[in-house]
Amino acid sequence: NKLHHACSKLLHREAKVVKSFMCQKVGKDIKAAQEKESSIKDSEEAAAEVTAKLLAKTQKRRTKLEQKLEQTKKFELSAIVDVGLKRLGVTSLNS
Repeated sequence: NKLHHACSKLLHREAKVVKSFMCQKVGKDIKAAQEKESSIKDSEEAAAEVTAKLLAKTQKRRTKLEQKLEQTKKFELSAIVDVGLKRLGVTSLNS
């Protein structure tokens, strides 16, 4: 039982770190997409059709990244911990 608790605690801590790194990574990607979007809006050299296509593509990417960020934030750490414990074989020791 102590082994199960210690492993669960350790896995929860590591999952929390990974989740925060994922949120940071997606946040950086969103920021980069926003910067690209603003640079496309500012550029007047390119043809209007090309600019419109690039802008639409960048906006679509940004919305997908925002959805991914929301999903990552909502993800339950207990699910990761349960899978980790099963793969380590600690749950079978507990019964």
